[in-house]
Amino acid sequence: MIQQEIELVLGNARFKLTIDDHSYIPNITSRSHTHSNYELFFVPKGEVVVKTEEQEYTLYKNQALLIAPTRYHRTITDSDSKKISVYLSFIQTKKRNSGTDVYAEFTRVFSNITIEPIFRASKIGEKLLALHSVILSDCFCKTERLQAGFTELIFAIYDALGKQKHTLPFSTVPAKAGMQYRYEIDTLLSQNYAKDIDLAFVAKALYLSPKRISVLIKSLYGKSFRQVKTEMRIQVAKQFLKETKLSVSQIAERVGYKSFRGFLTAFESMTSTTPKQYRMSHTAK
Repeated sequence: MIQQEIELVLGNARFKLTIDDHSYIPNITSRSHTHSNYELFFVPKGEVVVKTEEQEYTLYKNQALLIAPTRYHRTITDSDSKKISVYLSFIQTKKRNSGTDVYAEFTRVFSNITIEPIFRASKIGEKLLALHSVILSDCFCKTERLQAGFTELIFAIYDALGKQKHTLPFSTVPAKAGMQYRYEIDTLLSQNYAKDIDLAFVAKALYLSPKRISVLIKSLYGKSFRQVKTEMRIQVAKQFLKETKLSVSQIAERVGYKSFRGFLTAFESMTSTTPKQYRMSHTAK
């Protein structure tokens, strides 16, 4: 297995790509898990099954699947298949440049994605395999080639989502919709739920005031920031209870609770059961 990280700046957005190559590891069945980045599965050979909490997808040769941050899933790969996983994230580096708002446009395109099958993914596969070939080589100007290949890949993904083929001028890019802000808030929380972050932290990351963020979260989620953060912590705790042998106190610490009693209170309030009972109930199934 190889892993390669590549970073690229386009306009006012910084993109990061991590490639995991599982081509040579047969018969993999992963545990249910989630990522803080978008994950793109591409199948150059055979078939791969991707199971989410709601649905099961079977990907065949030259097909792809895009999974949004915080979506739980697991994959099953047999001995005759190959799978390449790409983890993609992007952040705003500044409010705007004089040309195009790359960050706003990519956020607009990606923000409504939860699980997106890309059945006609030959162009994505072509760019990804070319990038993969450069990673494995010791060629001249390798860093520059990787960045060029990354640029082609992210625009291939962008185009495959059925959006416009060209970057829009800033004047024609629509203002951020609520779903776009929700994506950004979800991503920040998925990366920092175990930390003691507050509204000021989120406000600074989104270039908004704490008061504006507070109102926005209430509008998008119908809950306070503290409630949204608690829900994400408990969601992760439930996965730990179902899929690991960590003690309840260890899980409480991992999801960001300094007080064990505070974790129990939050868990029982959200699930109407104790962590121990939740684990036993799941095991019994």
